[in-house]
Amino acid sequence: MALTKEKKKEVVSNLKEKINRQKIMIFAGFKNLKNKDLTELRKELRSASSELTVAKKTLLNLAFKEKDIEVDRETLKGENAIIFGFEDQVAAAKSVFSFAKNNPSFEIKGGVLEGNFRSAEDIIALAQLPSREMVVGQLVGTVAFPITGLFGALNGNIRNLINTLKQIKN
Repeated sequence: MALTKEKKKEVVSNLKEKINRQKIMIFAGFKNLKNKDLTELRKELRSASSELTVAKKTLLNLAFKEKDIEVDRETLKGENAIIFGFEDQVAAAKSVFSFAKNNPSFEIKGGVLEGNFRSAEDIIALAQLPSREMVVGQLVGTVAFPITGLFGALNGNIRNLINTLKQIKN
């Protein structure tokens, strides 16, 4: 179905608004993907403060041109879904990556991060980073380990002293 000029302007302005708010954009091909799988992905993305949009390449290119974003046109061949991550770049990438692992007809083509085009490998590497909570936990464990070791050593000396005093008493 052909879009009217007004509808096209509305789509482009909607895309520009999302581009303004995004922290990451991920491009993915979804050829031969079932609608129920796409709906499942949309639900998962909502929980990661992200959104999936499908738009015609010409309208997408218009929005990119107005926002001065350079995108490799070879990347956008075929049907494309654009995933906008609005809060956490890693969470959006992880959601898309886990979905792509379970659905071979869904492929990550690349993305835009911090205003620069990134390859699919870069997006996948971002998705494979540990979560913020995991990194904080590792940092706390690393900082707490010497303190725990010192406590154990000091506690061991006191324990040995008490054992020695008990033996002297007996």
